[in-house]
Amino acid sequence: FYFRALLFRRFVGDPLANALGLPLHPRLSTRLLLAVSSTSFLLSLRLYTLASMYMPSFVRTRLVRFHLWGMQRMHSQWKKTHTSKMAKALRTGKIQGIVAGSTVENNEDSNHGASSCCPFAMIRSP
Repeated sequence: FYFRALLFRRFVGDPLANALGLPLHPRLSTRLLLAVSSTSFLLSLRLYTLASMYMPSFVRTRLVRFHLWGMQRMHSQWKKTHTSKMAKALRTGKIQGIVAGSTVENNEDSNHGASSCCPFAMIRSP
């Protein structure tokens, strides 16, 4: 969470982040490690973006196809596991938010027999 909070803080600036109450990690050494990690992450993202902008068009086309393949693969994996993960989280009480009286129907995952959940629900806390 602190890494994401630090990235957000770097995007919006310290005054707004302080006004929103975004936390900093309590230990200075961890805070410095997070700063180095976020800097290297943002630098690698920038270098990747610049490199893909100036590549020949056939390389860019292959790169786009690779990213599309990755997104499709991630989405199919998510569709396979989301309903069962949400049903388990509802059973254990980690989250709330079922639609009362409805079941998962007309869905590829209807064999789980779980109550329907919001497809955007998250199990992991922020």
